[in-house]
Amino acid sequence: MRCVFADQRRLVNRRPLASRMTKEIMNKLLLGLLCWWPAVALAMVQTTVPSPSIEVSGSGEAFAKPDMAELEAGVVSQAKTAAAALQVNNESVAKLLRELRELGIPETDIRTQNISVHPQYQVQGERSPQITGFEVSNQVAVTIRELERLGEILSRLVGAGGNILSRVRMSVADPSKLLEKARRAALGDAKHKAEVYASAAGVRLGRPLLIREDRAQAPAPYLLLERASVAHAEVPIMPGETSFQVQVSVTYALE
Repeated sequence: MRCVFADQRRLVNRRPLASRMTKEIMNKLLLGLLCWWPAVALAMVQTTVPSPSIEVSGSGEAFAKPDMAELEAGVVSQAKTAAAALQVNNESVAKLLRELRELGIPETDIRTQNISVHPQYQVQGERSPQITGFEVSNQVAVTIRELERLGEILSRLVGAGGNILSRVRMSVADPSKLLEKARRAALGDAKHKAEVYASAAGVRLGRPLLIREDRAQAPAPYLLLERASVAHAEVPIMPGETSFQVQVSVTYALE
């Protein structure tokens, strides 16, 4: 019985030590939670209650008359064999390039755009298609920096044997100032919208917090002349105006 009582006394003596250790651990955990909770609460407040702001979009536009043009000119040739079609085409394209040089177009403004060789087929009844010849196409891209000469150049190219004139694109050589004007107009439009909303809501418009450009482009007019049959007289050209458009999104603070 003494041994049993002795064991019981040792168990009794160990319990206060375990209780003290448990209490110390709980106190430390409680202290940690007390230190951690304000930061969490502040983060929750900042997340759930953002600063008042408004996001609006604005668009701006600037116009200018084109002062240059880009076009694709070339020759399509056909023959019984691919070699014969290519030879005929090479001679015609060489003549076209000589005409461009005589017109004063520098070589740096002329570049080969596309060369292709395609078989031509004939279908008769249920028989398999038969190759009857070949077609060769050679096109060059040309930049014309004197827009007032565009009509003359188109006519001269056709007279020199060019039977493809396509994607005549008129543009502005230096669009930077026009895009700047369009950007200022877009920001002005966005600010005006934000002021209207702020006034209607009974608050005051603050400073811009974020400015994002969504789009900036200069859609140029095209004159499409696919395999044009243009008279040798000068082609009449109306360049019109090119529109430079910018769209922005702006976030303003509200006070």
